[in-house]
Amino acid sequence: MPKIPDDTHPNCRCSISETWVEGKDDNLVGGKRSKALEKAVGVAIADKIIKKPRITRDVNVIQKRYDDAVNQYQEETGIDVITLMHEGNFVDTSKPYDDEKAHFIKWLMRQNGYNEIPKPVKKYSGKLVYRGVNDSDDKEASEYINDLKTKPFCISGADSSSAGRGIYVTEWKGDLKKYKNGIISEWAISDIANVLWLSDCKEIAKDMHNFTFSNRLMDTNADIIGILGGYDIIKKGTKYNVLNGGVLEWLNTK
Repeated sequence: MPKIPDDTHPNCRCSISETWVEGKDDNLVGGKRSKALEKAVGVAIADKIIKKPRITRDVNVIQKRYDDAVNQYQEETGIDVITLMHEGNFVDTSKPYDDEKAHFIKWLMRQNGYNEIPKPVKKYSGKLVYRGVNDSDDKEASEYINDLKTKPFCISGADSSSAGRGIYVTEWKGDLKKYKNGIISEWAISDIANVLWLSDCKEIAKDMHNFTFSNRLMDTNADIIGILGGYDIIKKGTKYNVLNGGVLEWLNTK
């Protein structure tokens, strides 16, 4: 079973997003902005192993990490996350996987060691979960599943992320009825995963400043709290938003 720790010191559509391609200018709009974000999201630290933040629910620690992150992001990209949040421009449903929040979350994940991909295993170590995927105009469901196994940052998009951007799975197949014509794939959550409940994210957010918790009903900034708190997963009911792909497991039968 995944860990749901106390504070120690030391349905969404579950869609799969576009993935970042290093050195590819058209990841982003605008030449200067594209090059700055390309550097920020990973080129400068691509060869480094980034250690995840020490796990905490201490709002003062999370606030400090948040302040440092948004300041560094603005220095590197010129983009003011706090202003975007306050003005309601952080999320854009017209480009759900390429909005300002998508860029910031991928950068934040990269900076904090959340760029792992799910692990192939011979035997699951933790709780069995499921993910539903339908074919889209661009990809077949099987391609989405393969991307999830082999590429980082396959995260949900704008207005389909009630517990933040991430990889959504569920412990109950009944949540996946709308995928009856697609693929329902089997996964497991590693027994070393650290889980933070969405309700706890909301409580932490109440005491933070220069931070907006809810962009809209189906898109919250719980992901930011989870990452900066060092958690792998945000849980809401039977659903898990997996922030750290490295705690997902899939059976390798070959």
